Amino acid sequence: IDELARQASKLAEGETVIEIDPDLVDRSFVPDRMSVDEDDAYHELLEAVRERGQDTPILVRPHPSAEGRYMAVFGHRRVRVAKQLGRPVRAVVKTLADIDHVVAQGQENSARANLTFIERVMFAQQLGGLGFSRETIQSALSVDYQTLSKMLTIPKAIPAVIID
Repeated sequence: IDELARQASKLAEGETVIEIDPDLVDRSFVPDRMSVDEDDAYHELLEAVRERGQDTPILVRPHPSAEGRYMAVFGHRRVRVAKQLGRPVRAVVKTLADIDHVVAQGQENSARANLTFIERVMFAQQLGGLGFSRETIQSALSVDYQTLSKMLTIPKAIPAVIID
């Protein structure tokens, strides 16, 4: 019984990796990529997971408005790969507030350096539009005040049709 209690505690704290049906995982409420095209990096990930399995778990949180579903915090491409391969996705489930969600999502993408500069700019703009503070946006993108200020001027100076 003590072991079951420890396992339940670990699961509640998001310390346990579980397998989830990728059809139960919805995208983040703040998209961080301009395109979900299947580029070379996506195909490399697909082949790596096909051959070796999924090395790194994704982070999800219980969906805030759809019981029994999850919302991806990071690992959207791994979800798509798992779905395409017809296998479950390895995930850490953690209860997060919206602010913690966007900070974790932004920091993961900053660490992986796999978003373009303009995708980071648009992510910052979306967070600002949703009412997140500059401090939260800075933390999510791991940038200082000046860099964020410069980033936020870009969508105002360049027409959306060019950015898209």
